[in-house]
Amino acid sequence: MAGWPEQTARCVAAAAERGVVVEPVVFEEAVPTAAMAAERLGVSTAQIVNSLVFEIKCGKQQSRSPVLVCAPGDRRVDTRKLAAALGVSKSKVKSASAGAVVEVTGDGAGGGGPCGFLGGNHAACGEERGFDQERGGGGAGGKRDMMCGCPEQLLVLRGGRGGDLG
Repeated sequence: MAGWPEQTARCVAAAAERGVVVEPVVFEEAVPTAAMAAERLGVSTAQIVNSLVFEIKCGKQQSRSPVLVCAPGDRRVDTRKLAAALGVSKSKVKSASAGAVVEVTGDGAGGGGPCGFLGGNHAACGEERGFDQERGGGGAGGKRDMMCGCPEQLLVLRGGRGGDLG
């Protein structure tokens, strides 16, 4: 893993620990959108897996618990469906703030992968329609870093479950 950015090495190592083989790719320039990532990798936007962090309000103190959602690059996550999948009301689910994303993943928003987090293990859900692709890609920790592999394996990395979230 010599020569890879630290975030990418962390993501690849976390994948290997779970028996998932990914192929890291580091581009010269940032790939901040699923469309740009798909173009660079030569796949469809549906084959790009976005790793999104949401927060669930918990308890009377309204503390927040992070949840990672893996979603295809051509879909938006429906927070009503996510709330139902998590067994909470929609009012308890919100997109994580930029600061919360850094706290959970160790990386800023835009390029974070589904594994290698500094903040420990968190609940994970995946939009099931994103995992029927043979090959795809997702973030590997930085704005220029991607990892290629089988999208279905990305949920394996998180120990999560799939569902209709789009």
